[in-house]
Amino acid sequence: MRRALITGINGFVGPHLRRELNHHGYDVFGIGKGFESNDRDFGVDITDRRSLRQVCVQVKPDVIFHLAGFSSVAKSWEMPDEAERVNVGGTVMLLDTVSDLRLKPRLLLVSSADVYGRPPELPIPENAKLAPVSPYGRSRVNQEKLVSTAHCPVIVARSFNHTGPGQTPTFAVPSYVYQAVRVTNGRQTRISVGDLSVVRDLCDVRDIVRAYRLLVEKGRPGEVYNVCSGLGFELRTVLQSILALLKIDDRVVVADPKLYRRTDIPALIGDPRKIKAEIGWQTAISFLDKTLPDIIHYWQYQEGL
Repeated sequence: MRRALITGINGFVGPHLRRELNHHGYDVFGIGKGFESNDRDFGVDITDRRSLRQVCVQVKPDVIFHLAGFSSVAKSWEMPDEAERVNVGGTVMLLDTVSDLRLKPRLLLVSSADVYGRPPELPIPENAKLAPVSPYGRSRVNQEKLVSTAHCPVIVARSFNHTGPGQTPTFAVPSYVYQAVRVTNGRQTRISVGDLSVVRDLCDVRDIVRAYRLLVEKGRPGEVYNVCSGLGFELRTVLQSILALLKIDDRVVVADPKLYRRTDIPALIGDPRKIKAEIGWQTAISFLDKTLPDIIHYWQYQEGL
């Protein structure tokens, strides 16, 4: 059994990745902030050198999935230094620890499509110019630069937007669903939204974690791979699908100026040809037909419906 270490195990993607790896015979361990350690998972901050070293000595991972990070574009405007500290400083700490211990795991560094900024053309290939427009995006660019100094094989995944059951409503799609479900049970009367003209390449998180596993198994060290569907969804269309599934009148939707981002990117659609050709991965789950209903069911359960 390959021993896998997932950083950020207690985030949105971590539990989905654990299930994917367990299903394929990996021996899975994890680290993350804010929980009590057990025999498999360790309550460790990625920037805590001493604790991180202790975990790596104990686990001796064959593969590392580096998910831990500052993930909110909106909050990065309020806390740019924190975005840099966690995304860049945390990655430095992880790479240094692995090097100091003379470990040679295959490491997947999970970056973001936000490194591209406002692309001049769509879909975006991996060799497009990096021109981030947010502190979050800049922190991801700086994180990627560390690959050249790594002493272990590193593959970079530039993940485009993904969602699914369990994602918090601080992100657009789960926010729409959460609010819509609460409208159906009478706990709120309107759905507050930001800019619905934004277009995003949206994937199901269960497709994404399958890509992560395959990248660690088949990806070329030092290479960057877009993890995306190649399909663009206008957020207005996504919201309308949610309203239709829950049989809600669209007159409850209200634009909230506070939810508009100062430098929102109008459209982000990735080119998935490289990952398809080299890894053999492509999306298998229909976003509108499968992902949205599953998110609705998740929030209906959370709301006791």
